[in-house]
Amino acid sequence: MFVGERVRLDPVQRAHLQKIIAWMYKEEVIARAFFGDPLPRSLEEMEAWLQQLRSNPHARVLAVVYRETEEIVGEVALQPIDWRNRSTFFAVILGEESRRGEGLGTETARLALRYAFEGLNLNRVEANVLSSNEASIRLLKRVGFTWEGKRRAAVWKSGQWEDMEIYGITAREWYESQESGSGGPKLRVSH
Repeated sequence: MFVGERVRLDPVQRAHLQKIIAWMYKEEVIARAFFGDPLPRSLEEMEAWLQQLRSNPHARVLAVVYRETEEIVGEVALQPIDWRNRSTFFAVILGEESRRGEGLGTETARLALRYAFEGLNLNRVEANVLSSNEASIRLLKRVGFTWEGKRRAAVWKSGQWEDMEIYGITAREWYESQESGSGGPKLRVSH
């Protein structure tokens, strides 16, 4: 998969599922995510989700593995993938609080974009984020996404309507940032 200095992106494995379930119940993850309050998920339900995911050609959900300890610290999703228009939606969650603030989210986002544009040959990646999620908005801007608009009162969250910001990046913009050196450290690919 795609390997950075401190993290790599691997396919989600059964061994990762317990941590993913635990993250879904963390208050700070729930507050920042626009999927709403998570439904209870058992290990069996998560295993079924993983099997469905592996057979879905329109989804890539990857584990973010901290290379020094080999622990899963987050996940990144590229889904749904529209193969005809070569586009997808992007989301990243760093579930391990102890690893936040170290730049792992930025490195993860850059790896995911490289995977989207170089590995999957996509042309466009879009990210939708709650207007109140300032950390994610800063991350998107840092890795080259451009603000494209806002959907007002788009998400029902914690008893009220919240706006959602729309950001996008194209393959051309990504490659230009790599050539100019503004796209962060060069990443290596391992197979």
